Amino acid sequence: MKLKKHPIKNFNKPFFIAEIGINHNGSLSIAKKLIDHAKSAGADAVKFQSFKKKSLMIEKLYKNKKPDFKFDNRIKSLEDIFDRIILSYKDQEELSNYCKKKKIIFASTPLDLESVDFLHSLKVPFFKVASMDLNHHLLLKKISSKGKPIVLSTGFSSISEIRDAIKVIKKENTKTKVSLLHCISAYPPEDKNINLHNITSLHNKFKIPIGFSDHTIGVSASLGAISNGAAIIEKHFTLNKNLLGWDHKISANPEELEIIIKEGLRINIMLGKKERVISKRENKFKINMRRSIIVNKFIKKDRLIKIDDINFKRPGTGISPSEYNKLVNKKRATKNLFTDSILKKTDYR
Repeated sequence: MKLKKHPIKNFNKPFFIAEIGINHNGSLSIAKKLIDHAKSAGADAVKFQSFKKKSLMIEKLYKNKKPDFKFDNRIKSLEDIFDRIILSYKDQEELSNYCKKKKIIFASTPLDLESVDFLHSLKVPFFKVASMDLNHHLLLKKISSKGKPIVLSTGFSSISEIRDAIKVIKKENTKTKVSLLHCISAYPPEDKNINLHNITSLHNKFKIPIGFSDHTIGVSASLGAISNGAAIIEKHFTLNKNLLGWDHKISANPEELEIIIKEGLRINIMLGKKERVISKRENKFKINMRRSIIVNKFIKKDRLIKIDDINFKRPGTGISPSEYNKLVNKKRATKNLFTDSILKKTDYR
């Protein structure tokens, strides 16, 4: 699987998505600043959310549910908040063009069927499906029909639901490539519930690339996911954790995003190969650090070598200490051997 030119494979170099979501708070200027910081931190892509207000929840909920926060005194209902934060298609097109200028991938999560067509018209290189829509099979079919790679978050979902979602996608278009994101859709999840080993278990079950969508506070979970071979890291991203909004507190700020990416790439390099390899540099250290069998006290020619006659000291240029039992009480000195000299194979017979 590839996202644009980036190979997506477990234990490969991770693909980093800075999840802006709705952290722009409805402001294009904030959205552009977030894009700038994501690019500076080394992210491969930024991701937004695309939807029409009426497609997300019932009218009664919009009108009656009181908001968790207020941007200002004009905010009276949940609907007022969404009126404030939803970006128009025109806004998103502007952000897509801004991303092209900044040479970072623009991506978005379509939350309704119309937005799938819109994002396809922007030529997004992949579609992201939110955890809440893993069981929205009609949406999955619509997205799969576009023939682009799909990154599917698995929060809330059982293995059977994940399997069904992949079947729906593949039935619509057998050529559609799918990657899963292990995800705990609690904001934030408790450490004991994060279960990063799911990255391995999902990879073993489905034989496709598995990444991690991080809703935790801080950088540890993302770095731990990379240690488990995550192919993709999606991390919520904000300019300031103290801004009003649902996701800011669980998001990485620019400094944290930079740590996740830079240290994550280091971890990926550190993972190295599964085969046991001793590097050239380590071999040089080995000569100086390991020990050789040395003469502990004067040994007269033809005398049987006893355990007290030898010791083990640096450097490791002589006979390995592991060979001691092949010569003690078995070999005789071929010449007089002097204290603190490195024993050689020609010194005994």
